[in-house]
Amino acid sequence: MNPAGRRCIAAPGRCTRHPAKARRPCRPGFLHIAPDEGSMRFSPDQMRRYVTLLAVTKLSGQYSGHVGARPQAKGAKTGGKGIRRNANHRVGRNMPLRYTLRQLEYFVAVGETGSIAAASQQVNVSSPSISAGISQLEEELGVKLFIRYHAQGLTPTLAGRKLLDHAQTVLRQAATLRDLAGDLSGSVRGPLAIGCLSTFAQIVLPGLRRSFIEEYDEVRISQVEADQAELFSLLRQAKIDLALTYDLDLPGDLRFFPIIELPPLVAMSENHPLAHLSEVSVQQLAPHPMVLLDLPLSSEYFLSFFTKAGLRANISERTRDMAVMRSLVANGFGYSIVNVRPLHDVAPDGKPMRFLPLTGTPRPMKLGLLISRGTERPRLHKVFIDHARDWIERQSRNLLGLLPPADTEEPRRASRSG
Repeated sequence: MNPAGRRCIAAPGRCTRHPAKARRPCRPGFLHIAPDEGSMRFSPDQMRRYVTLLAVTKLSGQYSGHVGARPQAKGAKTGGKGIRRNANHRVGRNMPLRYTLRQLEYFVAVGETGSIAAASQQVNVSSPSISAGISQLEEELGVKLFIRYHAQGLTPTLAGRKLLDHAQTVLRQAATLRDLAGDLSGSVRGPLAIGCLSTFAQIVLPGLRRSFIEEYDEVRISQVEADQAELFSLLRQAKIDLALTYDLDLPGDLRFFPIIELPPLVAMSENHPLAHLSEVSVQQLAPHPMVLLDLPLSSEYFLSFFTKAGLRANISERTRDMAVMRSLVANGFGYSIVNVRPLHDVAPDGKPMRFLPLTGTPRPMKLGLLISRGTERPRLHKVFIDHARDWIERQSRNLLGLLPPADTEEPRRASRSG
């Protein structure tokens, strides 16, 4: 079977890959491949067939097997003599892995949320599909990505934590490649995750989304409502692409595109002692009870009007919900300060309200779009920003009763408010 004159692929008598548990030592005079799991000897004819099939396998990806795999028993399913046909084993170190971007997306979603159910909601795919995708990815990579606890969800393994960062990078690079292709073809497509400040999301975002997808129907938009600090975090974690918000305490790593200027307004009930006035000052408001919209950064902005005037607001109620604040105000529990006026001067419970300008020189808010620096998707982001600016400016009279400022042509980095 092994003609004389043939020699081991390794140095004669010194096969460095020959395991100690093999039945026979490696000897000169044999054509030899020593796989990790054991020694194997082939005839020259077998070797030619093996090498030919190995080359075809690497090119076509149709067959897989460990280098030096043992020949199968007669009648076994094979992809050729001596090579096992098995999709779960790869031929050689250069064989490309067969995972998909979709599987990586499921992996990242589960890694970020800690459960398949939450990941299912995040990527809008059924839980069984995500579970199957994770299992296929683990099988393909050859490592366990998660430790599964019956009542506590999934926790990434050490390998899973290391691979999670790389998977996120791969998905970002894939999105960049898709955007580049879109730029070259002139098309606008792909997913777009938008965050919006919760105080005005119900007034602005649904109409803006509808107008955009009617013009660009290949863009899939998802939205999330959050406070200012949460929007910063979501942008930095690349969980959203853009945020519709105010220029309030913006950090330097975020880029702001202003759209419209919103001066502060005082909301009060029709029976409030100051409701008959055409405008009101902080000096007039200070003695009266205040319903504070107590959101991170927003509350500091509202209270700064009193601090700069050497006064202290008389806070009687606090709430993080815009609708609750309006109902408390309309029912006479105090006044409040806002920057966005609702379409109708009526609280959610049907009680009428009044909105008066705040006199003096209070700093107005600028509503605009926020992007994390270095993560811009040139064409899609530019198209959405231009569309949002045009739509909000056209709707400003109906939605806000305001006109856009004159200096919103170029993006700027907003200064931190004091």
